[in-house]
Amino acid sequence: MLFPDRRRVLYGDNPLVDVICRISFSRILAIDSDLPVDFQSALVGDYPLLDTTSFRRAPTDAEPEPGRGLIYEFQSANKEVTIALSPDFLAIRASKYQRWEAFREHIVTALRTLLQVYKISLFTRVSLNYVNVIDKDALGLKDAHWAELIRASLIGPFAEGEVDDDKVEEAYARWSMRLDKGFLEVITGLVIKPETDNVCFLIDNTFSREESLEADEHKSLAVLDGFNVESGRVFRWCIEDRLHEILRPTALG
Repeated sequence: MLFPDRRRVLYGDNPLVDVICRISFSRILAIDSDLPVDFQSALVGDYPLLDTTSFRRAPTDAEPEPGRGLIYEFQSANKEVTIALSPDFLAIRASKYQRWEAFREHIVTALRTLLQVYKISLFTRVSLNYVNVIDKDALGLKDAHWAELIRASLIGPFAEGEVDDDKVEEAYARWSMRLDKGFLEVITGLVIKPETDNVCFLIDNTFSREESLEADEHKSLAVLDGFNVESGRVFRWCIEDRLHEILRPTALG
């Protein structure tokens, strides 16, 4: 345990804006050369929408000339969940996140489909990313100081009582630490919410396992379950008690 243990809660005013699970593997040429028809067929019932994104592939010894590739994005009907498939990674993304158990089911579906359709023996990286955006105005805290809401060690000049929050135009911090089996990277700082232009505070944490892992559903989920538990502790460590209460926590079993 890296951070203090906390009782698991569900926030009524959930600050999460993005949750992304990404599982990487060695490049699958079949995804490069053929349409993922079988993969789509297995998902289309729950993820009926399809979009593609083109990306530039870096040159290699085998292919010295840069090439282009496609990422296939299968979305739920409400567009709140996306399963992305590329030649070298699988990603599951939720823009509306309530609790781990529901998001985990999307991971299970995507992972199980991947392993059924393609022959993969190793995953090269497994990661879980939680992006939280604290909007003081939306929470009725327009006149509150960041020092009242966020741990002092994360907010730099805001921790000084003499510094006016409105006078600081930019603040950013990035730090990482080694875990028992992986790494944690945390990014914090001021961000502008595009739809309102409100100045908000970002808490973005990414857990990753960089060592190769057998391409097994249960072993991968065990890693991700551990990341999820630690992620809740990280967020609670980052915020002060006042913000925790304002977010309307409900204890979970």
